[in-house]
Amino acid sequence: ASGRLEYVNAGHGAPVLVRNGKAEFFPLSDNMPLGIYDGERYISRSAVLLPGDILLLYTDGVTEAMNPDENVLGPGPMMQAAESVSDGSASDVVGKVLERVIQHTSGAELSDDVTMLCVKFIKTES
Repeated sequence: ASGRLEYVNAGHGAPVLVRNGKAEFFPLSDNMPLGIYDGERYISRSAVLLPGDILLLYTDGVTEAMNPDENVLGPGPMMQAAESVSDGSASDVVGKVLERVIQHTSGAELSDDVTMLCVKFIKTES
């Protein structure tokens, strides 16, 4: 209800925050990918989401999707796609980013999984 978010990153790309129509990366800690070392300790970070904020988490299959010339999509087009529908729902954001991945690959087979989780913070009155 407060919008407070505590998170840990363990090997994936930096989550994307879309706030007021502008996408930026969440800051990350220098954590090792999950499962590399037994007993690894992970540093968490926290942030406060504001009403309307969108949080997009994704696997590297999104940003590393390749076209037939083997050029990767990269984070810029992913973030631009998320910004373009920032007034919509979390589902709209995932749909637009996926549309951009498909457009970029131009029919080339995906070399990795394309997985996304997107949430939009909507504060309700208590």
